[in-house]
Amino acid sequence: MQMYMWSYHADRMPQIRVAIPGIESMFMLCVTLQRPLSAGRIRLASADPAVQPVIDINLLAEEWDMERMVDGVRRAWELFTSPTIGPLAEAVLRPNEASVADEDGVRAYLRQNVSHLVHPVGTCKMGPADDPLAVVDQFGAVHGLSGLRVADASIMPNIPRANTNLTAIMIGERVAEWMREG
Repeated sequence: MQMYMWSYHADRMPQIRVAIPGIESMFMLCVTLQRPLSAGRIRLASADPAVQPVIDINLLAEEWDMERMVDGVRRAWELFTSPTIGPLAEAVLRPNEASVADEDGVRAYLRQNVSHLVHPVGTCKMGPADDPLAVVDQFGAVHGLSGLRVADASIMPNIPRANTNLTAIMIGERVAEWMREG
């Protein structure tokens, strides 16, 4: 799990004034799971490449993910309301203390507010050619198509316990090296 703290000021992000009238600056603590068990799905809606695919993110489908997020929100609340950080803020906008204290309340808050970190991975499964779900081999070569490779986060089997950027760069560099050698 990671927690990210951001600060915003309406001069740099004027949408704050629209979203929360009367607020000129704020800071936010975001709780994130780095290795969720819940998995989403993506499928083609049509053979027409102009039609967007159907994406089911499926967040918090696994109870273990929900339990970890409940714990994370409560830890973030303790941090936000601590004697060190609490006095720096006029108010905590959400969640509220009652929601955090109540098991059903914190779960409802999470179901309404949870989002993703735009770190999609695993949409082009790596595996042997006889695996009907595998798209690429261990070198990123697409099964059944000569000369085509996939060299991005889509071939990762799981989300790494970090942001996906550096891992995706490493995959691209390694596949490029194999292409130069081959």
